Amino acid sequence: ALDATMFFDMGAEHYDGDGLPIAVTPGVSEGVDGRELALDNHLAQALRRDHQLVARACLLPAIEEIANTYFVGKDGWAPFLINNHFVPRDHIEFYDRGLTAGLKGDFLLAAHLLIPQIENSLRYMIAQSGQEPTRLFGNGDQDREGLKALLTNPTVEQIFGKDATYALKTILTNKVYGDLRNQISHGYISSIEANGDASVMLWWLVLWILVVPYRGYWADTYSADFFAEWPPRTVDSK
Repeated sequence: ALDATMFFDMGAEHYDGDGLPIAVTPGVSEGVDGRELALDNHLAQALRRDHQLVARACLLPAIEEIANTYFVGKDGWAPFLINNHFVPRDHIEFYDRGLTAGLKGDFLLAAHLLIPQIENSLRYMIAQSGQEPTRLFGNGDQDREGLKALLTNPTVEQIFGKDATYALKTILTNKVYGDLRNQISHGYISSIEANGDASVMLWWLVLWILVVPYRGYWADTYSADFFAEWPPRTVDSK
């Protein structure tokens, strides 16, 4: 479908909230590499549009209803966080506060708390699989793997699935989508953007990652449709 649109044939420049050029989408006539990058960028744009719709039409009303119906106090998320394959024991409080902030509608705070923890949790999860999530340099120095390298580790896709891994990678690191991790970490993002759709989707995706181990139990106990598949397959990831 993308191949048939005039926009896919044309190149484009992408700007951040300050008007700085951050990415270029080449035209498809610029060779195989250009076509590959153009497809990546169009998929990121399509995912962002889908996320805007899902966040505003589905997630925010649902989160508000849950928050108005139930009280979640300190350590209220503990049953999902203790002994979780994604959460080191001494990092539980970060997730507890981040999830609570999102439930209260404070996605600016949630994003600031959760984004650094995602990177650390990916290392933790990869290490549990028997791999070493660090790099050793010739001079003997050792450094931790960065977020982009962690998100391309096959173990991550094997555990989370193709769609969730693609969504996480795109939200956090894709410049066309918004590059949320870089924008938050370096303070480039405005408070309005930090509290926007991308942060809502990231919060929901983190919640999905944390509770998905219970999916089989809930499906058996309640019904097969109780815990629907997420993220929705509205855009075919590569």
